[in-house]
Amino acid sequence: MLGGTIQEMMEAELYEHLGYDEYERSDNQDYRNGVKSKKLRSSYGEIPIDVPQDRYGDFRPQIVPKHKKDISAIEQKIIAMSAKGMTTRQISDIVEDIYGFEVNEAMVTAVTNKILPQIEERQQRPLS
Repeated sequence: MLGGTIQEMMEAELYEHLGYDEYERSDNQDYRNGVKSKKLRSSYGEIPIDVPQDRYGDFRPQIVPKHKKDISAIEQKIIAMSAKGMTTRQISDIVEDIYGFEVNEAMVTAVTNKILPQIEERQQRPLS
């Protein structure tokens, strides 16, 4: 679930970078250009993710910066950030605490809209 959450957050970052969502038409010259596989190290082991790419190569993910693979220090904060019931201001404050920069509320909303269905699905699954 952590890998999927990180990947969805990167997709939301690319949306903010390009200004349009996947499969939407745009006049923007820069566009999505596939993904690049990456393995992150965490306290839960290796987590494979697909990092979205843009045509011009100027997309710089903030959630997991280029050349960074160890996320063990931030994984609990990411899980807390994606918890149900948090306001966009609280999520923005946590991101600022982790990365040292402020994100706008539109990006926070885009991220939470993408990951909340996954969280709700996981919460509703039958327990063994």
